Amino acid sequence: MRRAATVACVAAVTVAAAGGWLPAGAQDRTEVPDVPAPPPLAGVTEPDVGARPGMRPAADGAVRLTLAAALSTALTSSPTLEVEQYLPLVARTAIPEAWAVFDPQLAAGAAYRDATNQLSAVQSFTFRPDDDGGDGQDPAAAPRRLERQSFDLSATASTLFPTGTRLALSGLLTSSETNFTPREYEGSWSLELRQSLLEGFGREVNLVAVRQSANRAVGSEWQLRRAVLEVVAAVETAYWELVLAQEVVDIREFGVRLASEQLALNRDLVDTGRAVDSAVLSASAEQASRRADLAEAEGDVRALSATLTRLLGAGSAAPGERYAAVDEPDVERVAVDAERSVQLALELRPELYRDRAALANRDLEVIAARDLLEPRLDLSAGYGRSSLGPSLADAGEHLIDDSPFDTWWLGVVLDLPLSRRGDRARLERATLTRLQAAAVLDDTASRVTEEVRRAAIDVETQWLRVEATREAVEGRREELRIERDRYQVGMSRNLDVLLVQRLLIQAEVDAAAARVDFLQALTELYRAEGTLLERRRIVVAGTR
Repeated sequence: MRRAATVACVAAVTVAAAGGWLPAGAQDRTEVPDVPAPPPLAGVTEPDVGARPGMRPAADGAVRLTLAAALSTALTSSPTLEVEQYLPLVARTAIPEAWAVFDPQLAAGAAYRDATNQLSAVQSFTFRPDDDGGDGQDPAAAPRRLERQSFDLSATASTLFPTGTRLALSGLLTSSETNFTPREYEGSWSLELRQSLLEGFGREVNLVAVRQSANRAVGSEWQLRRAVLEVVAAVETAYWELVLAQEVVDIREFGVRLASEQLALNRDLVDTGRAVDSAVLSASAEQASRRADLAEAEGDVRALSATLTRLLGAGSAAPGERYAAVDEPDVERVAVDAERSVQLALELRPELYRDRAALANRDLEVIAARDLLEPRLDLSAGYGRSSLGPSLADAGEHLIDDSPFDTWWLGVVLDLPLSRRGDRARLERATLTRLQAAAVLDDTASRVTEEVRRAAIDVETQWLRVEATREAVEGRREELRIERDRYQVGMSRNLDVLLVQRLLIQAEVDAAAARVDFLQALTELYRAEGTLLERRRIVVAGTR
């Protein structure tokens, strides 16, 4: 079982019609919603490939494969999707990382200090002992140093709000003793509010990183959807190529039978004297040529089976195993509205959502760069209390009661760089990259529009081919019947019959190719619209 199952960021397939895949029925435009939404996210467990519906051994050893089973296998085993599925998971981790700047912070510390400092003349005079009752003016008795031991405990809890407001609550407990004073205990606390007034003010600026991370996550989800879309389109195209190759094998076998019948007829005519030996030789050569064509067609089937195996994933088939496509290329005309298809594409194509997310992030960069040109002006306000005494209890006595030992403050801080060259350059760069992102979006929309219109034209063209080749086959069959009747009564040559047979065989090949090309053109149109996944009942899944 591949890792795609454990990550649970794969896709699930549900086929609407019971009993197999119905191409015509799956092409109903009413199934596509008018208002697009991002891919829903829900975990999906990978089914067992060996027990997958629509995959069963055929008599010749090939695995009989429906288109629905092929899509289901590719979506759970494709190595491309195994890589792409990690993109949303990785991108989403940046969102809580961006929010983390607003998480509360707690800082605490403890410090012990033992300091001996030299005293100045004034300090020495102030601290001079006067044990003999004198007037304390004898300079010789003045001490020369101050010894101090202290122990500090501090803690600060702070948080930043998206409005640009920072709130901090601090507490401090200090124990100190000197060679002149007994041990004292001091406790204090303060609450400070600091509000940005210019630079860094408001949610629009402070949530730039969060919104950019969210945009990248959305873009990665649409990038995964694009990868799924491309894989589905590639599998459908390869599946119908295999169907065509199998039909060509059947047509080549039919051609060999025609040549064998013509050879047997010529031998009978030679035996009765109504034909010459050269007719047998030409019919025999034609039979050999058609057997060579048959061998080439069978080789194409094996090669396309190998291609399909690669698309379905390395673990989807045993080594040397080949597939036999069982869905018939039945077609019916589909009304194509090119302008409606363009509208759907402009709403649903993942590339456009990716580019829109990139443009939104460029807009946010402009906002952030413009904010840096503002001077830094902060309002600071706070309140605190303190308590002092010879015991530990005294350090907390006045911290919460109604005492006069408090402090409050209010002020502003201005930080104004004299040169803003770097900030102006940053804003200019952000503006230019924003214009570039807008141009990229317009270019993508233009290319998508052209792609859809060309795909719509191709659908109409391929349908005309379907009708024309169908008529050609009917005409060639009737022509062959008439030519064989004429040959049997001596009114036509053997080479004429063989030529008409070749024309019929080629008409059959052209008709089969036209039907498959029409189905592939529809797949390409729906891929270009961005509606292929909805039409195939595929939901991009993830974990959230």
